[in-house]
Amino acid sequence: MHGEDLTAKIEKFILSTGYPFEQRVAHLLREHDWVVFSSVEYIVPPDQQRELDILCYKIINRRRIELRISCKQSSDKHWIFFTEKNRYLKSGSALKFTPVQIENYTTYRTLPEKLNSLLLYQYDRHVTNFTAFSEKKQHEARLIIKDGLLSVINSVYHRIFPAELIYDERGTVYFFITLFNGLMFESYYDPESDNNIVKDIEYTQWKTEYKSNSNFEEILKYDGTYVPYHEVLRNFSEHFTVEVMKWSFFESYLNHIETIFTELEEETISIFGKPYEDEYFPNRIIGKPLTR
Repeated sequence: MHGEDLTAKIEKFILSTGYPFEQRVAHLLREHDWVVFSSVEYIVPPDQQRELDILCYKIINRRRIELRISCKQSSDKHWIFFTEKNRYLKSGSALKFTPVQIENYTTYRTLPEKLNSLLLYQYDRHVTNFTAFSEKKQHEARLIIKDGLLSVINSVYHRIFPAELIYDERGTVYFFITLFNGLMFESYYDPESDNNIVKDIEYTQWKTEYKSNSNFEEILKYDGTYVPYHEVLRNFSEHFTVEVMKWSFFESYLNHIETIFTELEEETISIFGKPYEDEYFPNRIIGKPLTR
């Protein structure tokens, strides 16, 4: 009986953590033929160890589409996002991809039009602030949201910053996602009715700035030449967009991403680099470090 009682306590403890939700997300991704890595560890300079809940990828239209996912769940802490209508021109650099285009910056300007059905560009609101409704530990609940948002952006130090920005000419497109298993609400001011509107939502976007902490002057390009690091970062852009969504929305989001990239014509898909195939695998030049 002691063993059964202990097992029941352990099961209750596990259910109170986020691990079962992460496993559920990973299972769904594999069911959709994504290659999944869980609990991916990386270092944020100078020596801060971090962990990304899920990193997964799928080869679509001969390019690597990569999702970086933070998983959060709660039954008693409900997320609230304060939003407003986006009044600015949509920036092509909101969509992150490598190799970074450093010869033709105008390429980025064309992306919102070429991929106008992509939710990243199509959605017309953005988060200005956020909080969480909870009967207790209100401040703690908000910190959970902030951690979920920032952890996916921090993950640019896993493989991307700094050396992988232009070293591999095979195309990889990155999406930064905070996935929440719980209730999400949006709040905004409606000038027409002069009221504050609150409604249940499944999806929103949070934009922020995130600068590289890496101190390198140059990084190696796939053709064997070195390029000033600051030039590459300018085109990669320090402005990031995190897509925040409910678990119930996630499967349709996966279908959305796959449909968009599958249907892109060669002229557009070629913007994102060479096909992700063995013949374009980077051949490191012996004796040349990736950074210097």
